[in-house]
Amino acid sequence: MVSDPTRKCFYTLTAKNTISMYRTNGEKSVQHVQTLTSLYKAAADRAPGSPALIPQKFEIIALHVIDRSESRTDAQLVAITTNGVRLFFGPGAAGSGFGFGSAPTVSGPMRSLHLLHVRLPPPNLLHPDEQSSLH
Repeated sequence: MVSDPTRKCFYTLTAKNTISMYRTNGEKSVQHVQTLTSLYKAAADRAPGSPALIPQKFEIIALHVIDRSESRTDAQLVAITTNGVRLFFGPGAAGSGFGFGSAPTVSGPMRSLHLLHVRLPPPNLLHPDEQSSLH
């Protein structure tokens, strides 16, 4: 679970690669906003044929909140897989691309998250164990 205090929400990650988003509604109230499933399929659709995306080895291991001041595209969450693939999420249309426009300044009601961009690891990246055998 990771907290996003500026957006007044938090995200959870399950062992089955499901991300849920919750919003706080005051002192003692929490509202479920959305659950993202089928993330492997969504990532594979954005990066077809990538050797870093293997269904049997697709495992999200970390979630990190992106501060509004650090995102020009309104991306608010990045999920990292064991293979180093980074999945960027933010509000927007389900089919929208990862543009470089300015982020909206109006903070209206909580908008649902969508996969905005898939960033693949460098293809020539060596595992640390492999690097030590080279020296």
